[in-house]
Amino acid sequence: MLAVVFLLIVVGIILSIVIPKFKLIKNLIDKLNRVTRENLIGIRVIRAFNAEKYQEDKFEDVNTDLTNLQTFNQKMYALMMAIIFFVMNFLALSIYFIGSRLIDGAMIAEKNKNRKKPKQEGLFPMVKFSNKFI
Repeated sequence: MLAVVFLLIVVGIILSIVIPKFKLIKNLIDKLNRVTRENLIGIRVIRAFNAEKYQEDKFEDVNTDLTNLQTFNQKMYALMMAIIFFVMNFLALSIYFIGSRLIDGAMIAEKNKNRKKPKQEGLFPMVKFSNKFI
């Protein structure tokens, strides 16, 4: 139960950080598309005024911003997945550990029960023998 609450908190925090950035990514993609469209529509004018370097820099600025923001989001998702898998594997190991302790405790109890058995083994044949006469 504690692990589920922990995962909900971690996922909630990461999503609260990443989701607003998706709006920024949408705006940056729109901006990138606008810059590309302007470049394609005005290619003759750009070549005529020798403004290719300016257009390349304009595209590069928008592209760099988009790449950095998208990289940040992907790193946050990678962190979230790493935390989720760590907690899941930790829970699996905890279940194995607790189960092995319970089985070990049951084996010790069984061994203690078996220690009394030799005393009972001496009585059991006598009870069985007496049951034949009854």
